[in-house]
Amino acid sequence: MQEPTRFRDAPRRTQALPKARARLAPSLKTGTRRTAHTLTPTLTPCMKFALRGMALAATAAFFTTGSVDAAVSAQFTGGNGTPLSLTLVDPIVFTVAPGVSEFVNQLVFVFDGASLGGGAPGNFTGDITYTVNGGPSIPLMAMISGVAINDFTADDIFIPTVPGTSFQLNAGDVITLSAGTLTTVGPTSFAPSSATSFDVFITQSMGQRIGSSAVPEPSAVALLGLGAAGLVLRRRRAA
Repeated sequence: MQEPTRFRDAPRRTQALPKARARLAPSLKTGTRRTAHTLTPTLTPCMKFALRGMALAATAAFFTTGSVDAAVSAQFTGGNGTPLSLTLVDPIVFTVAPGVSEFVNQLVFVFDGASLGGGAPGNFTGDITYTVNGGPSIPLMAMISGVAINDFTADDIFIPTVPGTSFQLNAGDVITLSAGTLTTVGPTSFAPSSATSFDVFITQSMGQRIGSSAVPEPSAVALLGLGAAGLVLRRRRAA
């Protein structure tokens, strides 16, 4: 009696399975690579630029909460026998630290290490003022250097507010030093540092530091980058 075909051909079919798998293996690997490549987004230069802007904006927003201290941009020019000028391109925002509650009799803004030597104070003209919690603008009085007391050091340039501007400061209060320029009405004897960024802090009239963080306000460029990143990602998802 002849053996059924399905049993007679079974050994050959069993031997053919490894060969079939070997032939399919390259196709399977290629398919895997294609699938992985399809799922991996390719960032164009435009998208990379937009995402950098988003990162800058997010960083600036994080700093503005007062969680981290950061150097701020400022430019001092002149001095050393000529009028001294201070230029702030962006406002500086100070957020009073948790746990702080104190009465301020005269607020002082201190630019750490901004002077190359002590000298006489210089009264000035200009348009830099400050506000407390978005209130009315309060004027400043003079640029001073060469004083070492409490948290003042001789190489600081500090700018006190006009006398009589006392107020209560509590945790979370926001003090904003506006952008603009100040120039002394006459020559100053000290030379400023040529640096373009400084740690800035606030103190009482006798140099007692008030716990706070000082950071530049988020600039329009960073916010523009955030908007562009959102637009690019939205178009990418739609595609």
